[in-house]
Amino acid sequence: MKPRKIITSLVAFFAFASAIAQNQAGTGSPIAAAQNFCGAARVANLKAVGTDLKWYDSETATTPLALATKLMTQTYYVSQTIAGTESPRTAVVVTASPATSASPATSSIVVKNVVPLPYVILGSQTWKAKNLDVATYSDGTTIPQVTDPEKWANLTTGAWCYYDNDPVNGALYGKLYNWYAVAGIYNEASGTDSSQRKKLAPTGYHVPSDSEWNMVTDLKDPNAFAGLPGGYRTNYGPFNGIGDDGYWWSSSEANTADAWYRVLNYGSGYAYRSSTDKSYGFSVRCLRD
Repeated sequence: MKPRKIITSLVAFFAFASAIAQNQAGTGSPIAAAQNFCGAARVANLKAVGTDLKWYDSETATTPLALATKLMTQTYYVSQTIAGTESPRTAVVVTASPATSASPATSSIVVKNVVPLPYVILGSQTWKAKNLDVATYSDGTTIPQVTDPEKWANLTTGAWCYYDNDPVNGALYGKLYNWYAVAGIYNEASGTDSSQRKKLAPTGYHVPSDSEWNMVTDLKDPNAFAGLPGGYRTNYGPFNGIGDDGYWWSSSEANTADAWYRVLNYGSGYAYRSSTDKSYGFSVRCLRD
């Protein structure tokens, strides 16, 4: 099953139809409703219906907010851009509440300078708490960054990119890698000779196999997993899904063309397993050896 190809096509169709209508009558404002968030939330989590959305923290601000900007309780403003014309802005009331314990008022203990653990324990497994964000294999060999969609589509060796080729997304969600990087295929010879392949994960960790992912997807809780919904890059170049879904490679091949991966949804907690073309760009989460 290929991720969201049908959905992406429908979205593209309606966006195109909307663009035609709005170009005839001027670029209209995007549609958005008031939104509530509990716990850590970013501009990337905001929702609106429109094309090429830009979010601002005031009605007159000239610089759009970065997707990794932490949300606060306030009114945000969103515009859309069609055929180079930016629309008026729609006001969106956002309530951003901190995550709370079951009975926060019962404790008199104040904890300061708490540093989040760099790992998450699920049963007998210890996972890194963040998506992988390295540009070299464990021995220091460079993994190339590939932004051009045509070059990305034709790769048979390892590569990485940021979502939308924007480093701001990388700061929060890490890098997206094709499966060839997961397999340590860094040149033509290593594609046919597995003994020459590199290791992507840092020392003491590895990219989980298909079966090792079962602990996470059986749990179906992206919060317990610290799942970061970094979206994905298709095998022909475009991006989709950031802020909604996290896609992670396993180290296991399904066949010569495809490899197994997992998806977790940030909002609903649904999870599923599937396989797809090795040229897709997914996140990587490492598991302790």
